[in-house]
Amino acid sequence: MITRITIKSEPADRSSKDRLTVTRSSVRYEYEPSVPSPAMGAGARAWSGGQGKKWTVSSRTKAFETMFRNLCEEVADIMRLPDPDPQSAAGSANFTTFTVMHDDGKKEERTLTVPDETYTVCFTIIDQMVKSADPGKNTL
Repeated sequence: MITRITIKSEPADRSSKDRLTVTRSSVRYEYEPSVPSPAMGAGARAWSGGQGKKWTVSSRTKAFETMFRNLCEEVADIMRLPDPDPQSAAGSANFTTFTVMHDDGKKEERTLTVPDETYTVCFTIIDQMVKSADPGKNTL
């Protein structure tokens, strides 16, 4: 049984990084942009050191838990996908990594290229979870 889902996204140019962590009772979002770093060389970027944004919503409602179970089903399907073709991933500007923790401590990871329609349903469910916990929250 899945207990935690983490979705990380980082563009190939390292201009930012995002992380969503979802459990049956919460959704946490973290965004951190990178900034040019001349000290590291031409074109190099370093993480901004907290200039991004973070938020968390929590809920213990049955509806929230049901949405989490639906999300788990979608993510389980993603984890069963065949490995992407390295040639098709070579030109991708972004990568999105799904990390799943199970109740037995087992950890699984799957990286997909962007744009990829495979996981749009996941973000729709997460958006619904956030809005059910905090109707005024602007999501991703």
